[in-house]
Amino acid sequence: MAVHEARLGPSWRPFFGLNGTTALLVVRDPDAADHVVRRLAATECRVVVARSTEDALARLRSARPDVVVSELELPDGDGIRLMRRLRARTPADGGTTPAVALLSPTSHHLATRALLAGYQAAIAFDATAIELLLAVADAHGRHVGRADAGPRARTLAS
Repeated sequence: MAVHEARLGPSWRPFFGLNGTTALLVVRDPDAADHVVRRLAATECRVVVARSTEDALARLRSARPDVVVSELELPDGDGIRLMRRLRARTPADGGTTPAVALLSPTSHHLATRALLAGYQAAIAFDATAIELLLAVADAHGRHVGRADAGPRARTLAS
């Protein structure tokens, strides 16, 4: 049985509060990246894509993202190492940028380590569009109705 997701029309965009936000997406597979980009772009979020840890760190300097969304399995390391390197930076260099970890079926066991490394949330790659957007908005602290809420750690990888 196929699972069908509701289309996110214009009336949904303000709900997530991501319009005008820049996300740095760190995903090695182009098809997976396109899948996530489409979901984020539906909320008028600008998405900058990196394919590796080093690429992400370089793009962090130039893109100055509001939030990082990264898978944990990268070709030149892993998302946990990326997060540790990010958190070692000063706030002016992006060290406090909120982040969401994307978990593949083989990396679900790393959710707790990801949160301890500095991600605000860990969510399954195959989560629904709404779950992904809520996790990103919540990490960024811009979810409508919760605009005063700061980032809080949670896992949506059940």
